[in-house]
Amino acid sequence: LKTFIIERSIDGNIWETIQIVTPNLQSIEYSYTDKNVTSNIIYYRIKTILSQYQMVTPVKKIIFNDNNSIAIYPNPNGGEHLYVEGYGQMINSIEVYNITGMVMHKNISPTSHYRIPIQSWSSGLYTVVCILPNGSRTVRQIIIE
Repeated sequence: LKTFIIERSIDGNIWETIQIVTPNLQSIEYSYTDKNVTSNIIYYRIKTILSQYQMVTPVKKIIFNDNNSIAIYPNPNGGEHLYVEGYGQMINSIEVYNITGMVMHKNISPTSHYRIPIQSWSSGLYTVVCILPNGSRTVRQIIIE
């Protein structure tokens, strides 16, 4: 494994490199926050460069609304963490509920990003509720695989 190349596109056809990551063989988890979001719809992909060839991940389409740009990813999720990004705006608190309404995670520390451990959660549908400083709520559903 030589490198990861994170690419962004506003149309899904023309790609620009936004980050090059040299893998650390001691780590299996990497993250990157795109601080230059210029459109309400952005596409992302990651190229993995190996010695003899390259692989490209499936394209992920992220849709932002104008006022409450909160991204919750990956979705569906089969990993160890769920990420919630406010992209420049604070999120006062976040709650995650399972299908029966049980609170799986609650955090009331205001920040613009959260990293939520999910490795012990069962597969299924979950509801994420983000409460913003103005009292409005953003509610999204996610799938844990």
